[in-house]
Amino acid sequence: WRPVPPSSSSATASPNRSMRPGLAGDAINYGISGDTVRTLLWRLPVLRAIEHARAVVVNIGVNDLMHRPIPAIAADYRALLSSLPSSAALVMISPLPVDEKVASIRRSPHLRNATLRSLNAALRAMCEASPNCHFLDVWPVFGDGAAGGLRPSLHNGDGQHLSPEGSRALEGLIRAAIDAIPGAGGQPQ
Repeated sequence: WRPVPPSSSSATASPNRSMRPGLAGDAINYGISGDTVRTLLWRLPVLRAIEHARAVVVNIGVNDLMHRPIPAIAADYRALLSSLPSSAALVMISPLPVDEKVASIRRSPHLRNATLRSLNAALRAMCEASPNCHFLDVWPVFGDGAAGGLRPSLHNGDGQHLSPEGSRALEGLIRAAIDAIPGAGGQPQ
């Protein structure tokens, strides 16, 4: 990793490999493919640059569903939130929907939109109870409406991971969320 300058805008924790590394010229993506909330918690002490970020974007939790129930994931998330610097604005991204029509998703029983909605509800409630947390619900943009899953044009064909178009859409939502937070992006404090 590279150190973040004290004036950096954000550090992201997202295992979404298709997301471009920089949401802004000084943003850093600390995500690792396959990451879970627990593995991010274990790595957090060495990610010292987060201490200097004006905003921290967290997009994690779906991989946890393979191994743990939602209450355990929520407990790890609470520990993560308490471990992040209170001086930085936190943008918590809702886990994205999946396209349940894709065979690889149908073979993954932990990847169901009903389960992801339950995780979203738990994370939203947790974020809303935290004064510095901003919940970014991406389902209105990424959901296909009729079936309620990830829109086919926004995934790379596997029903879960974002296509370039999906990555651009997510980056735009993240930028807008950060810019709307006074002192974190484009808004003065």
